[in-house]
Amino acid sequence: MAKSLDEAYERYAMEQGLVIKPVFEGNKRHLVDSNVLNVKKQLQERSDRGILKYNTTTDRKDLNLKDWLLHLQEELLDAAVYIERIKHETT
Repeated sequence: MAKSLDEAYERYAMEQGLVIKPVFEGNKRHLVDSNVLNVKKQLQERSDRGILKYNTTTDRKDLNLKDWLLHLQEELLDAAVYIERIKHETT
């Protein structure tokens, strides 16, 4: 049994033939998952675009819980439309 997450990941990586690339932030070591890095990059780019477009961040204080839930609902409805579109394209 692995003594740490690092050891478990290293064993898994070796079994799968993956290359482990540790990254250091200060004195903390992180293992790199290229998919996580890609998502982090996309999140940062989306945040940058949103701040420039709307001149605010999600730290804003002018919306209440109901307003935030409405924003979330609108985003999820958009996602449902995209899913429906893709379903029709693949059938």
